[in-house]
Amino acid sequence: MHAMACTYADMCTPILKEIDAFMAETGIGGFRFGMLAIRNGRLVERLRSGGRIWPETEERIRKFMVSEKERRALRASERARQSHSKINGTVPLEAAR
Repeated sequence: MHAMACTYADMCTPILKEIDAFMAETGIGGFRFGMLAIRNGRLVERLRSGGRIWPETEERIRKFMVSEKERRALRASERARQSHSKINGTVPLEAAR
């Protein structure tokens, strides 16, 4: 007896739920996500069609999502600091040295 393939509607893989939440949060599309995470633009499409991935691949995907969130948070923090210094006329500590 064959198990039913996962459909997008029921999203039976936890990693797909995580990926979809990440893409919604960041605005990254499915093809780009796959390319950035594991250099495979069909990753999300394949998962939505019921495909499976190796545990090592799943780990790489999760590491990518964590590092990308950290990178975006750092970038936002730097922009906020630059904006604050322009408004207040202050010089960031790094530039004052």
